[in-house]
Amino acid sequence: MDKEGAGPHRKGFGLHPLLVFLDNTDEHLVCRLRPGSAGANTAEDHIDVSTEAVRQLPTRRRGKVLFRADGAGATRKWLAWITSGGGNKAHTWEYSVGWSRDEDFWTGLAQVPGKAWTPALDAKGNPRQDAAPVEITGLLDSGSWRWTWMRKAT
Repeated sequence: MDKEGAGPHRKGFGLHPLLVFLDNTDEHLVCRLRPGSAGANTAEDHIDVSTEAVRQLPTRRRGKVLFRADGAGATRKWLAWITSGGGNKAHTWEYSVGWSRDEDFWTGLAQVPGKAWTPALDAKGNPRQDAAPVEITGLLDSGSWRWTWMRKAT
């Protein structure tokens, strides 16, 4: 039986969904079922599901949001939308996305002193023992992009 809205993709046939979760409460906010042939880096789809997710937040919680995504979310258009607060100057939105790492990345990361790493915080604001972020924007040729890398603490 065919799945409604499914389509061919590199592994055969199916869906390429976009999911949005609220990290603080583990709530599932949005699931957009897209055809298997849908692009991973489709900024318009990321903006649509993000807009839908933010609408579900209480108004008082919409001003400060951190969006996280894997490499598929690393599109200039989606990140520019986040930086603009979805077009609302009262919003202070931030992002953390993954991207492909090359030799320049690893060389740059090795130059970061240990004291530059900051303990990551859990949902209650307590330091996590398993991760730490660091700002590496100045180490990468990324144009106007702002990059942060997170590692597991050792």
